[in-house]
Amino acid sequence: MNKQKTPAANDRVAAKRRGRIGIYVFLSIFFIAGTGVFIFSSVVPAIRWLEAQGWQSVPVTIESLKLNSHRGDDSTTYSVSARYSYQWYGQSFHSEGVSLYSGSDNVGSFWQDLEGRLRYERRRGQSHAWVNPDNPGESVLDRSYRFGQFMFGLLFMVMFCGIAGLILWATLRSAKTSEAMDNILDGSSAAEGISSGNLTGYQILAGMGAVFAGSGVVIGGLAIPEEMAKGNSAVLAVLIFPVVGGLMLTSGLRNIRRWKRIGKTPFFPDPAPGYAGGQVGGSFQLNNGRFMRTPRFRLQCVHVYQTGSGKDRTTRRQVLFQQEMPALQQDDGSLRALFDVPAEHPGSGRQSGYRGSIQWLLNCEGLLQMAEGDQISFERQWTLPVVAGSGAATQPLSEHEREQRQRVRRQEADSSALEQINHQQGADFLRLESEQGRHLTAGLVPVLFGLIFGGSGMFLFHQAAKEGGMLWFMAAIFSLVGFGVLAMGIFWLGRGLEAEIRPGSATAIRSMFGMRLYRRTVALNSAAQLSVAQSLTTSGTDGVQKEYFRIVAEADGKKVTLAEGILGKDVAESLRQRIVDTLTAALDDELN
Repeated sequence: MNKQKTPAANDRVAAKRRGRIGIYVFLSIFFIAGTGVFIFSSVVPAIRWLEAQGWQSVPVTIESLKLNSHRGDDSTTYSVSARYSYQWYGQSFHSEGVSLYSGSDNVGSFWQDLEGRLRYERRRGQSHAWVNPDNPGESVLDRSYRFGQFMFGLLFMVMFCGIAGLILWATLRSAKTSEAMDNILDGSSAAEGISSGNLTGYQILAGMGAVFAGSGVVIGGLAIPEEMAKGNSAVLAVLIFPVVGGLMLTSGLRNIRRWKRIGKTPFFPDPAPGYAGGQVGGSFQLNNGRFMRTPRFRLQCVHVYQTGSGKDRTTRRQVLFQQEMPALQQDDGSLRALFDVPAEHPGSGRQSGYRGSIQWLLNCEGLLQMAEGDQISFERQWTLPVVAGSGAATQPLSEHEREQRQRVRRQEADSSALEQINHQQGADFLRLESEQGRHLTAGLVPVLFGLIFGGSGMFLFHQAAKEGGMLWFMAAIFSLVGFGVLAMGIFWLGRGLEAEIRPGSATAIRSMFGMRLYRRTVALNSAAQLSVAQSLTTSGTDGVQKEYFRIVAEADGKKVTLAEGILGKDVAESLRQRIVDTLTAALDDELN
């Protein structure tokens, strides 16, 4: 007996059906465009060229001849128009047929060369046309077949149809995962678990790389020799296509091989579905290799939406929630994750108050030791179904698992603290050094951003001096934003901090690019005077948020930073505890 679907389930099915129809319509446009261009630019001229092999050459008088240029948004295309007359067995004919190809294009210099040749023949009185003996009114001045145009049409079809085919293939591949999620949301079990999307992503990357590399080789082979002969060395820029495509293809194939060595890792959620306001978690089994150290899980709630329209449409990803934890090793060898999720976050899919949709993504990363003796990185991502509610896992964490998780988190935090902040521990003192330039990416990104915007502002000031008007306002905005961000990036890269903590006091010395700026000392007698404060949050291209913290000592209304640029709150708390231990060391000695 089939289980009756709920209204919510029916709504999800209908929404996904509409979404798939939209995707199929969109992809059909790509297929039609790619195939249509190939037929009209390559196949039809080839058929006409075969027919024209039986046409006959006759002298003509060219009355008018012109090379036409058609300027568009991104390029200029060309065509040749002509009017001429000829005699065919005593009958006079007038024609405007120039080539087997219609329209205009800029594939090579065919039209420019044709116009030059026809003009030369016209001056020498040697003009001729090819006439269809079965229809004498049909003729052309040139019946050559353009191999470059054929390759352009073929390339256009391969790119459009290839990309559309990859998207269609990925859509069909994701249907099974989507079905498993729907079953869980409907209250059914997912016997096969939820598949990770990594393999599909790697295959798409390899496919896109193959398309770009192949297209780049063809374009380069056709364009570079001709343009270089004209002294146009800028044409070498097209080599970026095969280079980037080759890198994408290599990366995709390498990741596919790595994925296959590890094997499938379906994830079995518990609770199923997860609950925003309760718990989200589950487990997976590793069949090949063993982890060198405890891997980490990262759970994210991501708001995916689009802005703009047409060519300016952009897909944006906003991380609403992120939490990490070490994996829990189960007795059966599986690895388990279990997160407590605040109730203010939305469930999966389309939710009221949010544009686009909500995705809950679970990532697991680690380092594997394979049976062959080598080490490879492990990366898996699963999309989990989550609903609003207070549900919990059917198997709560045992006291042993809670202790295991806390122990691993402490060990990781302590190890990272020692790596991030230089320290020197004595019997009654602790020296900490927050070196300059430790987080290059976090500093270089704003520096680059600031240089671009600041430079644009200076250019706008230069233009404003000539044209005036709103350019002055735009120049001021770009300059203020650009140089402000640049200053922030330089400060982040150049700042350094040394601190010495002893029972009863803490001293901090601030420097900039190695030059000491000031020295501050505060009385420090209690752990309550120490706090961990967030100083910066960044988000990478992969959507992963990084949070940086600092440790602050406060006394008599005065705050002094003792350590900064600490990546991760657990790491900052570990360093704070070291400071607390130093403060209480003297008291412990007295008590003992």
